[in-house]
Amino acid sequence: MEDKLHPVVTLLIKRIESHPEEFGFGAGRWDWIAERVQTHGSAEERAAIKAALRPIRLKEIHEDMMDELCNGDERRRKEEEEHKYERRLMQQAGSFGKPLTAARHPTIDDMKNNGILNSIRNIWND
Repeated sequence: MEDKLHPVVTLLIKRIESHPEEFGFGAGRWDWIAERVQTHGSAEERAAIKAALRPIRLKEIHEDMMDELCNGDERRRKEEEEHKYERRLMQQAGSFGKPLTAARHPTIDDMKNNGILNSIRNIWND
């Protein structure tokens, strides 16, 4: 089958086989090349790339599923705790006499860069 494939497809398949870590979902070094073959290659070439990527993709899907099974509930619990904490801080900030209107809420970027408490302080100092 490979002798009928374009040389770039054969080369890409050899790279997939030798360096599977370079072909991860969305972060793969060569994804853009594989996508171009999927768009412009023959049916046989598309099938060959898909078959070569299949074990890598299924391994990643398996890892994602196991992570969700093992850690998903805890991850969501922590996210909910963070949201509750942020809401409580916003309510406390509003109870100090300066109502937080939509224009006075800290931005996500400000909270990420300066922390939640500093972001609220920045609003009070306006």
